[in-house]
This record gives sequence, C-alpha cells and structure tokens, in this order.
Amino acid sequence: MFCDNSLSKEIKDSYRINGISHLFSVSGMHINFFIGILYLYLNRITFNKRIKYIVCNIFVILYLILFPSSSLFRTSVMFTLLSINFIFKLKIRKDNILFLTLLFSIIINPFIIYDLGYIYSYIITFFLTLFSKKINKKNKYLRIIYTSILSFMVSLPITIYINYEVNIISILLNIFLIPIIGSLILPLTILTFIFPTLDNILYLFTSLLESISLFISKIDITKIIFPKPSIAIIVIYYLVILFSYREKKYLYITIFLLITIYIYPNLNSNFEVVMFDVGEGDSHLIKYPNNGKLTQCKQCISMHIDNWNPDTYLWILEECDVPYIPNEWVGLLQKYAKDPSKVTGSTILGRYLAKMKLKQYKDYRWSDTEFLQELSNQKIEATMKQSGQYSASEIAQAIEESNKIVLPEKPPELLAAQEPAVPHYQTEQDDNIMDELTPEDITYLKIKWGKSYKPEEWLQLEKFYNENVTDEFIPPCAIKNYNGLNEKDGIICFNFRPDRARQITKLFTEKTDLLKNNILVKKYVCMTEYDKNLKNAFVIFKPRNISNTLSEYLSNKNINQLKIAE
Repeated sequence: MFCDNSLSKEIKDSYRINGISHLFSVSGMHINFFIGILYLYLNRITFNKRIKYIVCNIFVILYLILFPSSSLFRTSVMFTLLSINFIFKLKIRKDNILFLTLLFSIIINPFIIYDLGYIYSYIITFFLTLFSKKINKKNKYLRIIYTSILSFMVSLPITIYINYEVNIISILLNIFLIPIIGSLILPLTILTFIFPTLDNILYLFTSLLESISLFISKIDITKIIFPKPSIAIIVIYYLVILFSYREKKYLYITIFLLITIYIYPNLNSNFEVVMFDVGEGDSHLIKYPNNGKLTQCKQCISMHIDNWNPDTYLWILEECDVPYIPNEWVGLLQKYAKDPSKVTGSTILGRYLAKMKLKQYKDYRWSDTEFLQELSNQKIEATMKQSGQYSASEIAQAIEESNKIVLPEKPPELLAAQEPAVPHYQTEQDDNIMDELTPEDITYLKIKWGKSYKPEEWLQLEKFYNENVTDEFIPPCAIKNYNGLNEKDGIICFNFRPDRARQITKLFTEKTDLLKNNILVKKYVCMTEYDKNLKNAFVIFKPRNISNTLSEYLSNKNINQLKIAE
C-alpha cells in the first residue's frame, strides 16, 4: 500500500517465480480500490462529476509523490488523461489514451521504457483494455479467468526475456489470488492501518500466503526454462496477439513461437562467447552449434595449443563440433604465423572457428571430417578425369599428395619457447642443489621472486613457470623438510572467498568421507564465515546484517544506479 519493499529476498523470489509479484506492487488495482472508496465518500458531498474527478486526481498525484513507483506512475498518468478527456469532453478513445499515456510518460521520464515494472504494467493494461469488450461479456468468475490467462500470455515474453523461467501454475494462482487480494487482503490492510489491533489477523493471512508461495515456488515440475528470445520474436508474438483480437485462430501461432524460443539453442549454428558474472568472479562460456558447451574458458583451452601439432588442438575442434580440414588449418598457419610475436594458442584456432561459420562449412560437424576429405578427393579425381590427360595411377598419386599435411617451417623463436632451456639448478630433487647455484643464479632468483621466498621455493616457482603453470594453477607442494601438520597445530585461513576456503576448512575441522583419517587441527581460524554450517572454525570477522544501505535506500526511492566493477 505504501510501496514498502522490505520483504525478504526469499519471499520476493517466490512471488516472482510464481508470477504473482504484480499483485503486491501498487498498480491500477490498488488505485481503483482507493478511488472507489473516495468516490463513494464524494457521492455524499456532491453530484458534480468534474469535482469528483479533480479531487481523485489530486489524491492520485499526492499518492504518487509520497510513494513513487513505476507502475503507479503509469496509472497516475493514465488516470489524469482519462479525467481530462471526461472533463473537457474530448471523446478520445481509451486505446488512444493508452498511447498518449506512453508518450507523456516518455516525455516526463525518457528512461521509463527500461523500467521492468512500467513495461509489465503498460503491456498488461494495454491488452486488457483492447480485449475489455470481449472480457466484460463474461460473468464475474469467467472475467477473472480470462483476465488471468490474458495477463499471463501478454507478460510471457517479457518474463522469459528477463527471468528465462516460466511457472505454468501462475495462471491458477492468479485466478485464485486476484479475488482474495482484492476482496480480503487489501481491505484488511487499510483497516489495519486505521485500527492497528487487527495486525494479528492480517499477519495470519499474509504468513499463510507467503508459506503457500514458498511451497509452490519449490515445485520444479511446473517450471519451464527458456533461452533468451530475440527482440524480433517478441515483436512478432505481440503482433500475433493483436491480430487474434479479430481472429482467434492466430492465437495458435503464439504456441509455435514459444516452441521456437524453447528449441532455439538446438537450431543456433553460431559461434558465441558469452561473459557473465557468477558471484565469485567473471566467467566465459564458449558455445557452438546445437547448444554445444565447453567447460573451460578460451584462455584455458588454448593455453597448451601447439599450432604445428594436431594432437594439441583436435580435441577442441571435436568439442566445438566443427570438422577438421587440414588444408584450411595449414593455410591459416602460413598466413598468420609469419610473425612469431603474434602467435598464441588461440591465433589460428580463433580464425579457424570463424572460418567454419562460412556458408561452405557451416552445415558440417566434427563427424563429417572424413566425409569432407573424401569429397575433396572426389573433386580432384573428377577434375583430372575430365581433362583426360592423366592415368589412374597419376590420379591416385595426386590424391595421395593432396592428403599429405605439409606444415610451414616452425619459426626458431617458437621452437625455443616450446622447449625452454632448463638451468642446471632446476633439478630440485638433488639434495645438494643449493650448493650448485652460482652467485649470479642466486642474484637472479632473488631479484625475480623477492625476499619473501626461500631459495628452495625460488626453484619450485621457477620450475612451474617454465612449465607455463602460473598463478592459481600452481599445485600445492611441500618445500624441502616440511613434515606436515599434526593435531597440535593451528591454521589461519586468509582466503575471504568461500568456494575453495569452504572445502579446505571442512577437511581440517570435520571428519569427512572424502578423505580417510584426515587430521583435525587444534585451532582453525577463518577471516570470515565461509559457511554457517562449518564446525570448529573460529571466525574473526563475523557477518553483519547491514540494513538500509545507500544502494538499498536509492533503490527503494526508484533512483537509477550504475555500478561498475573491474
């Protein structure tokens, strides 16, 4: 009633999943309820409709100023235009009023078209207005059913575009909850505001509603996951609904469009690289035909590619489901490998995958590799036979020669990079290795790795880096005479991110099935709480529930925010 957004995230998510969020946001239903009460009161004071409209408009504008929201903004603009239309007897049709509402809304706030609440509110109102004559011919209960189904259908593309998930049961929930909210919860909320003693009764109903919503939101069988539809599909969808106003048969096309959206990933023949935030950092998802997915980022899969050795990259082509055409690979190698400084693991791979998107190859897959080679042989044979100048043995020899993979010579710089010279002191297994280090060696390692590392640690790091194993990919290792932990030792874990820290903390604080006889240390100290269910882990900085932060305050005031990280 007062645009309060203080519900828990779990409850709000359940409303969103169940498709009933609109019932709890201030919109046309609530404004009509308030205006209905105000209009009944004004009937006792005056019979002048103009005065009633003016008073109601003042109320709506004040309500918007006190409790701003996007859906209320749409309702206020539309109600004001309807009042002007009535007072001045302009005789503007209601659908034209809707278009004017959009126009004035954009003039007042150009960014309103990006507001999800406004988009939902306007689209649902537009189609309910368009179909109002047909809906109003039904009885009271059928009107509720038709309104719920139509609202669900017209909001469907937006829901899929934003949330990628649709809950079929939301149609039934809306049919069931619209009369309950409108006839019971909303009036009871107003009465509780006037008579606070009714708070316990209101709490009983809202708690029951929240419990039902939470329970239903966890039922997965009614949920359908969709990929993100294109804007073109959404526009076509709404055009079909517009045409179905006159011909109901067009509604079946919407089902076809939804099926198209659902199966689209299996029809997508494009190579895509998608970057997204997964909470603990940024990730890359590489996608190729038929919704193919690689489980590693581009840098990881191309890290150890040797462009002159097919064994290092054929598995990637198979994962991407593209054919291997040796002549195409060699051609790219000859063209782009001339400058060794620009050759990386992804230099040829990226261009090769892009070439596989061309018209001549886009319909072929990894399984077609041998077929394409055979097709190439047949073309050579047909061309040579057609000329009539070659014998069968010469044709066979030509085909054999064409099948040979002749790679360009590998630049000396890349040969050196592939097999780095290993200093004599890198055989760290030798107990006397430190004695073999020259003063120049020690100076070099000290400058490179710093004083924080011991000499034996210098060697271990040097070994990993020469093997192209760096940063978080360096495996755990024991340095020199380290004998391991015992039960009297303590550990301080400095990692503040919960993923790996949660796993390793559990191994040192609890008996698990993962490792037999794992050592439980005497004291394990964490910088922050990785998991509230972890036992025997002392947390230095415990979680704090900070409410009404600046970001939350601005959000509740519907003020736009832009946050940029890294």
